[in-house]
Amino acid sequence: MHPWIIARTPGAWDIMEAADIVALRRQKMPPDVVQALLADARAYDVIAEAYGVSYQMVAQIKTRRLYAHVPYEGEIPRGARADAATVREIFLDPSPAREIAARHGVSLNVVRQIKQRVSHERVTRNLVAPQSGPDTFRGEVRAMKERHKVELAALLQRGTA
Repeated sequence: MHPWIIARTPGAWDIMEAADIVALRRQKMPPDVVQALLADARAYDVIAEAYGVSYQMVAQIKTRRLYAHVPYEGEIPRGARADAATVREIFLDPSPAREIAARHGVSLNVVRQIKQRVSHERVTRNLVAPQSGPDTFRGEVRAMKERHKVELAALLQRGTA
């Protein structure tokens, strides 16, 4: 692992001298680290965490808005792409968005966009959205309140009879 990346990790203070860490953190990203980041096919948030930079920085490097002067041969992987079958699975999954994202290897934002039909609308057009956690919970509370009303009315009727 490159010293520039190590200087950005939480445990850097245990491995390196303070002056070296400060000096490395002030430096721009070295060309070999930029090339490694460009070749990385993982999701942007995972890359950002691994390299100790922000999600936005990873996106800007991948779109060549930052460090465009660093040579790179070949195709730049743009993160995880979801095929139609995966999009359907994500859309129909009633689990929390974080669990879905982790299971399918996509970002939380991608899951939310699919669920809200912002992206992949053609694939999800004819699908019926499942009841999610909060909706299911509200339904259960509503049913419990109705049951409580019926039981209360029965108790009050017995008490007056």
